[in-house]
Amino acid sequence: MSLKQKIIGIIVVLGIALIAVFQTGLGGNLSGRMDSLRQLADRGNDSVKGVNNTKDQEIKIISTNPSPLEETTILPMQAIEITFNQTLESAPEFKTSMEPKADYKTELSEDRKTAKIIPIKPYTLGGGYTLHILGNTKFDGKKELNREEIFHFKTINYTGV
Repeated sequence: MSLKQKIIGIIVVLGIALIAVFQTGLGGNLSGRMDSLRQLADRGNDSVKGVNNTKDQEIKIISTNPSPLEETTILPMQAIEITFNQTLESAPEFKTSMEPKADYKTELSEDRKTAKIIPIKPYTLGGGYTLHILGNTKFDGKKELNREEIFHFKTINYTGV
């Protein structure tokens, strides 16, 4: 093998390795695209089992951003996203509370499965927060969450320069 062929071989192997790393992410987590494919596969499995995905399935949180949300550290103006396996009725029907009290608004994605919690004023630096998604959150088909989901997170610490 010539030097030129060896270099091309190394470049090809390096390219394949980089593709593999970016497919799974630097931390080894599946990328959003892979999560979507897994959700589609799960839906297909449920259909095979005879389960009606939107009517009979328990309401679940299928992802958060940041992931995982529990015990994560975020920026003071960072939005939080919570994605459900079913469609929310409307933004006002996504019932939440936060301790300590924070000034935020909620928005829904176009498909109404992802709720975004967007701070209006920055969260306190180095502060700890508890987000409550209340059980009376309403979904299409006159369904409710019927349980409270709780997430704890904190903001970055800043001690000055």
